[in-house]
Amino acid sequence: MRLCIIFLLMVLCVPAMVSAASVVDQESSFDIGQWRDIANKETYYGELTGFPHTFQFLVSEPTTLSATLGVRKGQDPVSLIIVKEVSRGVEEVVRLSPKQNPTSLYKDTVLGLRFLRYEPITVELSDGIYRLEVSSPDNQAKYQLVVGTNEQDKGYVATLSDVRVAHSFFGTWLGSVRSPYVYWPLVIILLVYAIVRYTKRNIWQK
Repeated sequence: MRLCIIFLLMVLCVPAMVSAASVVDQESSFDIGQWRDIANKETYYGELTGFPHTFQFLVSEPTTLSATLGVRKGQDPVSLIIVKEVSRGVEEVVRLSPKQNPTSLYKDTVLGLRFLRYEPITVELSDGIYRLEVSSPDNQAKYQLVVGTNEQDKGYVATLSDVRVAHSFFGTWLGSVRSPYVYWPLVIILLVYAIVRYTKRNIWQK
């Protein structure tokens, strides 16, 4: 049992710096996140606290942007809009909203979490400066935003860190056990523990 406790402590303490997931830190509506690469897959967790979250990125050549937006099951959906800076202001590129786009229940088998998600969007972008904004009617919501399609090579520790970041953000520490990256190691540890105890009691002591 000590090994199980040690492993769970490792899950809680695994460094977030090796994760491809990050928590959005925008303290006011004037804070704007800057994205340098929209091709590599990145996951962002954000909590709206009275104002939308905005991210800006530069496209220097025709590029495809892929994005998936979702919230935890039981929460009202959030909205997303992408605009491009033009000479007369901004021009809408694409919009996702509860009134126009249905959501569906999605189970993330790696994280062990269920989300209400829109269908992923894929848009072709020309040269220019773009902004992506996430909001809700009262701007009081937690969301998950996945941007990019190029999967980065990740090992077990990095994936475990993704699991920790997600469950820490949503306040579901115990729920991390539902992730196979936590569940199966625990099962193996318990099986080894049971085998060792059985061997000591029934074989070594004879």
